[in-house]
Amino acid sequence: MQKRTWGIGVAAVALTCLAMTGCGTMNNHSSSSVNTLGTAQTKSSNPKQHKKDKVESHPQSTTVSSPSFKKNPTKTNIFLGKNVRMIINSNMPKAISNGYTDQQTKLTYSKNKFQAVESFTGILNNKTFILDFYKSASNGIAVGISYNHQPVYFGWGPSPVFDILHFVGDNVLLGSPSAGAYMAINLVNGQLITNTEEIVALKGYSGLQPPKYILGLPGTHYSIQIPN
Repeated sequence: MQKRTWGIGVAAVALTCLAMTGCGTMNNHSSSSVNTLGTAQTKSSNPKQHKKDKVESHPQSTTVSSPSFKKNPTKTNIFLGKNVRMIINSNMPKAISNGYTDQQTKLTYSKNKFQAVESFTGILNNKTFILDFYKSASNGIAVGISYNHQPVYFGWGPSPVFDILHFVGDNVLLGSPSAGAYMAINLVNGQLITNTEEIVALKGYSGLQPPKYILGLPGTHYSIQIPN
C-alpha cells in the first residue's frame, strides 16, 4: 500500500489553555493522523483512495513528524501591506500557473482539478502579492501565493475547510476554530508558521469564537469565510 505524507503540519494547544487563557486549541490534522503536542495517532487508509490522482489527494503517512520549515517570527501585530483588495469574480488574478508544482508541498496545480473561488491582491514591501484560494472537489481548499509575480506557495490549508482570520506582519493567518486547526503563511517567501506560541501571537483575538471580519485590513469588512 502506498503511503503519502500530509503536506501541512498544524500547531496544537491543550484544552487547558482554552480554560485558563482563552487562546483556543490548535491541533495538527491530516487525513490519516492527528498530532497533538507531539503525539501521533494513526489509522489505516482506504486502499481505494490510493488509486486517486495525486493532484486530488492529500499526501498520507502513518507517521506524523513536526514541521521542519524555518520559523519566521513577526515583530508587529499590524499588517505591513497596503491597498489590499478582495476579488471573487472572473477578474481574479492568478497566483499560480497551470502545471506548477510546489517544491515544499509537492502539490501540483491543474486548472482542471482546482477551481479558483477567491483572491486577494495588495502591495507588500513595494511589491505585489496575490493570495488565491482554490476548491478541490475531493480534498477541500488549497492556497496559492505569488510575490513579485513569482509563485512562493501552493498547498493545502490547515484543514479541508478553514477561514481567513488575520493579515498580520507579512503573513496571513488561516484557521478552523471549530477544528482547532491553524496555520500562517508568509506572503513574501511562502514559509509556514505552525509553532504554537507564534500562532497565538498572530491570532489577534482570544477564545474560540472567530472574528466576524478578516482582521488586519482597516476600512474593510471582508468575510472570513471562503466561498464554496
